Amino acid sequence: MTDVYDGQVWKDFQHDNISGNPFLSEPIDLALMLNCDWYQPYKHSEYSVGVLYLVILNLPREERFKEENLIIVGLIPGPKEPKLDINTFLEPLVEELQDLWNGVLLRDNSSCGAHIYRAALVCLSSDIPAIRKCGGFVGHVALRGCSKCLKTFTRERFGTKADYSGADRTAWTPRVSSDHIHYAKMARRAKTKAAKKRLED
Repeated sequence: MTDVYDGQVWKDFQHDNISGNPFLSEPIDLALMLNCDWYQPYKHSEYSVGVLYLVILNLPREERFKEENLIIVGLIPGPKEPKLDINTFLEPLVEELQDLWNGVLLRDNSSCGAHIYRAALVCLSSDIPAIRKCGGFVGHVALRGCSKCLKTFTRERFGTKADYSGADRTAWTPRVSSDHIHYAKMARRAKTKAAKKRLED
């Protein structure tokens, strides 16, 4: 596998039907990758700012990350990174992506003057802490700290730290979208710190 085009998700999007047309069947059907990263804008300072940006995966790999092709969709102000989720910063983007999934009429340089563009968020690419914040996962020290499976670890041998020894990946139940949606709804209903803490463990 050398590029996103080789992966199963890309292939699935080519076969999914929206309005009778396979997604990505037209050049104006865009596949997007969300990136989230924090940086320090000032020298000699602990101030950290986050940036959310989209990459158009339809572009050749050597063009995707050029400055002129990046789409900045949000800034997360400092002075520090949020500890857990960043939903308040992602919600406007999610609303826009829902519109783009169905198609949005946009002006362009074609002879018609406008086309209906569609777009879908295909993947998230960031370091592990940012992926956990964007994806709504708890940190890696939680008892269910894996973003790929539902394995529950224990703290019996290490006090407050999770015990990851004796790993047998073949016995772990993989996460699926329906599980993630279920846990996201539970987290939204949890109103107190104690209720949220119970979900994190």
